[in-house]
Amino acid sequence: MLNNMETPTCTGDLAASDFRVPNASEKRQEPRHAANRMIELMPCKNSPAWRVIEAELVDCSAHGLGFLIDRPMASDEEFLVKLRLGKLMLLLYTVQHCRPENGRFRVGAKFTGLVADKFNGDAQAILNALTQA
Repeated sequence: MLNNMETPTCTGDLAASDFRVPNASEKRQEPRHAANRMIELMPCKNSPAWRVIEAELVDCSAHGLGFLIDRPMASDEEFLVKLRLGKLMLLLYTVQHCRPENGRFRVGAKFTGLVADKFNGDAQAILNALTQA
């Protein structure tokens, strides 16, 4: 959580560095990596105006994101996140849970797909590259 003196900048894209430096004391299925930056999400649900939503990324893993936003998201709601790894790619995530937290909403989402133009690799290779130093 940000204090009043810290304001993350919003570049909108995830970077490989967001997935590094695991916390060895975590007791989860896969290591979560602390983050403190702003990202942009694009919900995929049908709405009159598609718009980008700013979110505060608080942690991530090879297969998930944890972030804070100003509005709730429904379980199974899908959204896109931009990732720069050589070229720009769009990652598809699905909301697993959303709960109120200090006037905002904490969302946990899992990686469910990749949107790529003529992609010849596999998603696991991309995730492996994201988690390597």
